[in-house]
Amino acid sequence: MTKQTQFVKGTLILAIGGLIAKVLGGVFKIPLTLMVGDVGVGYYGYAYPLYSLMTSLAIIGIPSSLAKILSQYQAAKKYDEIYIIFKYARNLMFIVGIILSTIIFVSTPYLVNLLGWEDDAKYCMFAIALCPVFICVMGAYRGYFQAFNNMSPIAISQFIENIIRVIAGLSLAYFLLPNIGLASGGATFGSVIGAMCGLVWLIIYGNKHIIKPTNIKANLNFIATSKTIFKFAIPIAIGSAMIAIISIIDAILVTQCLVNNGKSLEEATILFGQITKTNTLVNLPSTFGIAIVMNLIPTITHAIEARQSKLIEQKLNLALQLTFIIALPAMAGLITLALPIMEFVYQDHLMNMNILRISALTIPVMMISQVLSGILQGIGSIWTPVYALCIASIAKTILTYIFIGTNLEILGAPLASVISYTIIIIFNYYYIKKDTKINLAWFSLISKPLFTSIIMVIITHLTYINLTTSQALSTIISIGVGALVYGVLIIYFDKTLQQNLIQLKRENNNGKKSRRNART
Repeated sequence: MTKQTQFVKGTLILAIGGLIAKVLGGVFKIPLTLMVGDVGVGYYGYAYPLYSLMTSLAIIGIPSSLAKILSQYQAAKKYDEIYIIFKYARNLMFIVGIILSTIIFVSTPYLVNLLGWEDDAKYCMFAIALCPVFICVMGAYRGYFQAFNNMSPIAISQFIENIIRVIAGLSLAYFLLPNIGLASGGATFGSVIGAMCGLVWLIIYGNKHIIKPTNIKANLNFIATSKTIFKFAIPIAIGSAMIAIISIIDAILVTQCLVNNGKSLEEATILFGQITKTNTLVNLPSTFGIAIVMNLIPTITHAIEARQSKLIEQKLNLALQLTFIIALPAMAGLITLALPIMEFVYQDHLMNMNILRISALTIPVMMISQVLSGILQGIGSIWTPVYALCIASIAKTILTYIFIGTNLEILGAPLASVISYTIIIIFNYYYIKKDTKINLAWFSLISKPLFTSIIMVIITHLTYINLTTSQALSTIISIGVGALVYGVLIIYFDKTLQQNLIQLKRENNNGKKSRRNART
């Protein structure tokens, strides 16, 4: 398999696994909203950014940093060192998980009081406290497989984690009703059960597939190895968790700002619940950005070790090409069908649809920010995305205070996020140009997805307004028609994408023939 198609295949596997996980999360929110209402979803929304942060560490931060370290040894075929580093990382992440769980559990009462949340929000925070133990250890296993470009077990563990999270969370919420606080806490605890099941599967799979040298000669010190892991893990984890950190800023500020602007605490919690619902839809496309980043970091690291500068340039352009192909139509579709989508998904016709429309603007800037951060981490500039995130977080905090205090009110939160992600893009791209001298074909990358997205929007809108069936069916058909039109047009116009898909299909067919021949 060529390097180019291997990158596309790995990205697709991770994207599909992540997309299924996000869809399950969205499906989870629908019955949860019906059970606990916007107030209960607001409680859940306070804890969810913390869960997203931990998930970012498990899916991107820890695995990507570990994969970056292991890729260096893999290029030199030092399998003894790889196995020792993996074992040390697994033990280290278990210790880190226990420390984080203890901190969350002990600090919850003080945080709820300090941030002015309703008292019942504490149940969700207590419920999420056990998550770090399982999520951190999962990160070590995922990092090992990521280093070897084996993305299937990562995707499967995500699926197991999320399907169990949905089933367990909704079951607990149902049994703990009518107490809204306890029911929301039960829904949150489903995340712990899901993480535990995902980890169990990775351990079982890892015992069969992790390379265990029989005669280990390498002698690595645990303390020194831990320092190396933290040296990469801390900046990569922080830089990769930008979406979660921006969401945490919203969780901390939005309710307080709305109360200061004259809303009651219950009204503010309801509005924050609406932001939480829109984020579920807006964050769906970010799955592809995460998949690209996870595949990008070890790939670029390996290319740098092999001194393949041309391959690095190809990978950077391909990563951004895939980003625009997903981000632009996703943004356009949510803006065009904001009202029918919210009514179809949440049966919510009272919500201000401009929340979703403005939030949709974050999709391209959020995904480009993710990919540019991944590029910098891959080329070794691991602290640059952290500096960008710090500047953007300060801007997000200030702008959220200012915007919510005006007539924009709740709309100020997503608008501040759009500006914050744009700051990250400008900062990161400046340093990519400075460090690599690589030219990115921006016009070619943007023009084709933008042109096809405009055509898709026109056809989607015309399809929706001309259908006379039920609104739910009209929405589904319109989305399906729009996706089909976009898919056909982008493959037709984008010759590079055509070549990658044809090559991927050819190699997949060759692989099937080889497996059939091996059986006979």
